Amino acid sequence: MAIPNDYQEIVEILAAATNEGRVKWSASRYDVAVTVSGSKFSLSTGKQDDGRAYVTFALFDSDGKGIDAWHIEEGDEVYDYMRQLCSTARRQALNIPQRLARLRDEIKTSPIIGDASPPSKNLQYSQ
Repeated sequence: MAIPNDYQEIVEILAAATNEGRVKWSASRYDVAVTVSGSKFSLSTGKQDDGRAYVTFALFDSDGKGIDAWHIEEGDEVYDYMRQLCSTARRQALNIPQRLARLRDEIKTSPIIGDASPPSKNLQYSQ
């Protein structure tokens, strides 16, 4: 499946603005989302029963009701493009670039690298 025609320009603008760091994405455990003029765009990823990955783009109204959605499956021509948009949005929502910059600066200048206390045993990776 291709990106539906009426979403093509919206996705392109969101991708460019995301790459420029101009989109205020928020992340949950299952998706990344941005709210614009009372409507919410959401991107999520998953796997189908046959193991193929997909990216879903959904539109919600101001009451949080899902009003439209479509998905791109692994193997589709634009799958990598949509997967990259979702990944970049999640990294921005979680402030990964800023965290890495702070960590880089600290390990570059610190005479001793690392905290004295061991890390928490409750570490969890969030995709």
